[in-house]
Amino acid sequence: MNQLVAEVRKACDQFPLDADYEQRLFLEGGAGLRVVALAIARQRRNRNDMDVVIKAIANSLFRFEQYQALQLAKLLYDQATSTQRAALQDALLLQRDTDP
Repeated sequence: MNQLVAEVRKACDQFPLDADYEQRLFLEGGAGLRVVALAIARQRRNRNDMDVVIKAIANSLFRFEQYQALQLAKLLYDQATSTQRAALQDALLLQRDTDP
């Protein structure tokens, strides 16, 4: 899975994608496409992708997706708005309270 993420990030630089491509891919995709969307977002590091990150942390389909979202959250945190930071905190606290 890590290799897939690395390959997607590498391909991002070769193909121009519209600004909200990763957000649409995440919302429309299944488990695999959601990870691809997070890989694209990680390569681009756009503050607007923090909303996708928060959704992936709060409602991940599997742990690797959540792991990728957490890694991206670390990269985007300094760029995030105060609203996004509060939502991220809520998502993290929700996971703490529900994960055994």
